[in-house]
Amino acid sequence: MTNEPWQTNRRGFLHSAVRLGVFGALGWLFTHLAGRALRNPEACSGQGLCGRCGLARNCALPRAILHRADQKERLRG
Repeated sequence: MTNEPWQTNRRGFLHSAVRLGVFGALGWLFTHLAGRALRNPEACSGQGLCGRCGLARNCALPRAILHRADQKERLRG
């Protein structure tokens, strides 16, 4: 079976289109996440629910500080 020029071109086109789409999506995701972090690093990303937020341990917002203090009090008894 020989590769006709139109088969090679279609395969190359699809390969390039998929590659461009993947790189475009990764680029958008990276800029979106990096831009979000740079715009306001002190913004709450957990919607105010410190108990469910994975960043509450290192968060400097007053609500997170109070949440950590409350957790320590609960652990002490």
